[in-house]
Amino acid sequence: MNTAEIKISKIVELLGNTDESTLDKIIGLLKSSSKNENIRSVDDLPEEVIEGIKRGQNQIKNGQFTNHAEVKSEYQKRFPNANI
Repeated sequence: MNTAEIKISKIVELLGNTDESTLDKIIGLLKSSSKNENIRSVDDLPEEVIEGIKRGQNQIKNGQFTNHAEVKSEYQKRFPNANI
């Protein structure tokens, strides 16, 4: 797995442990930041987003996650004809 894939995997793990309303806020922030540069640092994120990220980081530290390779392997077993 290359560096970009590892980063994406970590982001997916963090987002997977975030509630839906916070995800909606993150999506809104990402959309607005792609239109302009309002978000320049983590400090510009809403507190709920920062808390969600910290919660995800703690879960990873405590081993409470499934890595991308394991998820991919499981889905390949369950859906052998899918191009995963």
